[in-house]
Amino acid sequence: MKPSRGYIYVATGEGYVALAARSAQLAKAHNPEIEIDLYTDKACEFPQFDQVHLLADPWHRSKIDGMIATRFDQTVYIDADTLVLADISDIFDVLGRFDMAMAHDQGRNGDWAQTLWREEIPHAFPQFNSGVVAFNKSDAVISFLTEWKTAVRETKSRQDQNILREMAWHSDLRFGVLPEEYNLMYFRVVERWGAPHAAPRVIHSPRLHHHFTSTRRRTGISGLEELVGPMASEKIQDMIRADHSLAKRAGRKAERPSSRVMLWRRKIEIALKVVRYYAGLRKL
Repeated sequence: MKPSRGYIYVATGEGYVALAARSAQLAKAHNPEIEIDLYTDKACEFPQFDQVHLLADPWHRSKIDGMIATRFDQTVYIDADTLVLADISDIFDVLGRFDMAMAHDQGRNGDWAQTLWREEIPHAFPQFNSGVVAFNKSDAVISFLTEWKTAVRETKSRQDQNILREMAWHSDLRFGVLPEEYNLMYFRVVERWGAPHAAPRVIHSPRLHHHFTSTRRRTGISGLEELVGPMASEKIQDMIRADHSLAKRAGRKAERPSSRVMLWRRKIEIALKVVRYYAGLRKL
């Protein structure tokens, strides 16, 4: 009997629920056969969610509650402030060998990544980013998640990744490491990526919620193009079409853009960088 598989989102408050619904709609478009659940603080209805579950005791890390309560044998938790750009169902295949799987945090020199919990851990064993978490529903994993929740609540910290890192360091669970394209936060690097790079599957950005959690924006970001810019957006779509792994799973051939298109795009990218440079000089 095959294990049940599903994506889950955990979101509280109207703004985060709306973000979760958009991300889930994108995920459903790429994998319509995979069920998606929402854990939230108020009853709501969205067609992209197969089931909506009410959280008994919402708090700032309710996502751990949702993971513990999942109805699936194999689960991929996805943060609300994400854009799912392609098929990510191969993450479930990783769970055939590992108990949990996550991507490393890409801002490993940032203050948050340097924050310790109880002890010093080698830098070569960095924090995982908990925005995309795949896991098997086993007694050992649920016990690990429960201990993680307890530790975060007891420390009254806004952070959870530093605690997750130390717990993983001491755990006997098998942790798989997902490539950055499955949880890409520093997406500006895409501008410098070439044909050998795999296409981004999930873009994860706090900017998606700044219109209701910050004074930096007054309006929400409508989608990929507004988030990354038209040139980067077009390049990402080309990368998705050219990605051999995605093409194989979709039963098609990878389609690389022509040399002429790539050359003109590179010229435009250079011109835009020059414009930004001189615009910056004028502000000095």
